[in-house]
Amino acid sequence: MEKLLFLGTAGDHIVTGKQILSSAGIIFQSEGMQFLIDPGPGCLIKAKENGIHMRENTAILVTHNHINHMNDLQAVISATTHNGLDRQCVLICPKSVYDDVKEHFRDCLERVIVVDAGKKVGINKIEIQSFKAEHTEDSLGYKFICPTYKIAFSGDTSNYEGIIDNFVDCDIVVLNVTHLEKNEGHLCANDALEIFKEAKPSLGIITHFGSKMLAANPINIAREIERQSSINVIAAKDGVSLNPMIFSKEMKQRTLGGY
Repeated sequence: MEKLLFLGTAGDHIVTGKQILSSAGIIFQSEGMQFLIDPGPGCLIKAKENGIHMRENTAILVTHNHINHMNDLQAVISATTHNGLDRQCVLICPKSVYDDVKEHFRDCLERVIVVDAGKKVGINKIEIQSFKAEHTEDSLGYKFICPTYKIAFSGDTSNYEGIIDNFVDCDIVVLNVTHLEKNEGHLCANDALEIFKEAKPSLGIITHFGSKMLAANPINIAREIERQSSINVIAAKDGVSLNPMIFSKEMKQRTLGGY
């Protein structure tokens, strides 16, 4: 079971507030586990529409404490644990998110792991690394190191010096590209071009679109980034899923090597 599913791709407060696009977060399934990233408004509804069961969540990860990234967190915890009757699932988040979750819902979980940049968390065969995101004081991105591939999620962030180091060894890089042009605290189209060109993932994905990105059409932006970077780049859509194993450099090497 290997799946990357975008429950929502909304970015700024306009797109989220009007629900022009869903703001429900991302589902990542690997090694028999299910990870939910940034459960924003509408997460439970979109999960049901896409056949995702909250009871199967192994871990919930939140990048920062803005409403479009954690609005549905407590509802998701309740659904995952039967409101604490079955204490399962792990919450991985920065301290600001932890502080915003009521004690009752923290107690519903098997464990809450508060992380900052550079922290590593192992869950069975997968290692999750948190890294710096320049957005709020303790915003984070997350990298999943799976047995045969690596996938990273930037979270909301500026294009700071050293950011590419988090992506250079990844097979898939998912960037929150909210704005068409430079905007403090967020990535823009040119930032994505620079990161993909230097990091050279097998697949680059842009998501988390603001109103001006939508007006410019993210598909066209992705095609232009692909043309200039020579990297396979796509624009995420609500409800779209893919098998990340397809983009594993290691698996391709094994196939070419005949073992």
